[in-house]
Formats: sequence, structure tokens, C-alpha cells
Amino acid sequence: MAFHLDFGKKGEEIAAAFLEGKGYRILHRNWKVGAREIDLIARDGEYLVFAEVKTRQANTPIYPETAVDAVKRRHITSVAERFMEQYAAPFFDIRFDIVAITFQNETDYELLHFDDAF
Repeated sequence: MAFHLDFGKKGEEIAAAFLEGKGYRILHRNWKVGAREIDLIARDGEYLVFAEVKTRQANTPIYPETAVDAVKRRHITSVAERFMEQYAAPFFDIRFDIVAITFQNETDYELLHFDDAF
């Protein structure tokens, strides 16, 4: 598959590896409720983390993290609430993170992690 078609998936893989490197334990990838999903659900100590991964190419005029607007945050929050209802009884605190990845080319990228982003 061409780079421009699968770099979002590649970004999610990079983000998961990055978070694992920081000690997070990835619990779910692409957890869905209907048409809405959360890219990564992880545990970071006592926190259950819902992480949105945004990828862009360097020539895009906006930063990837700005794509997580109020509407997107509401969607993520509603999916997180459903997850909590089904699975998360032992967790006490939740957090919403954004992992923003800007690709310069197929192998070079910049990654920014915004923990407790909203």
C-alpha cells in the first residue's frame, strides 16, 4: 500500500511503541463503539489512558494535535465512557492524551506527546 494511504496506521504503531517505551501497557487498539473509536487504550500506573493519535505530513499547514477539536473530544469522551462501563472497574483515574506525529518522509518524523491533553 502507498505511503500516503497507510501512514495513519504507521503513526498508530509508532505511538504505541513510544508509549510502551515510557512504561505504558497497551490494552486495546482501535476500540470502537459504532463508527467512533479510540486509537489506543493503555494503562500508565494508576491511570487508564485514552490516547488519540494524529498523523500529518510535514507539508500540511496545521499541526496534527489541532485536529482534536471540541467535537472530536466529545466523541472520544463518549467512547471512553462506554469502555469504562464495560471494562474499567478497577481503574481509579482516567486521562486523555494526544500523540501527534508529523512525517517528514517515510522514515523521519517528529513525535509530540501531550499527556492529560483534555
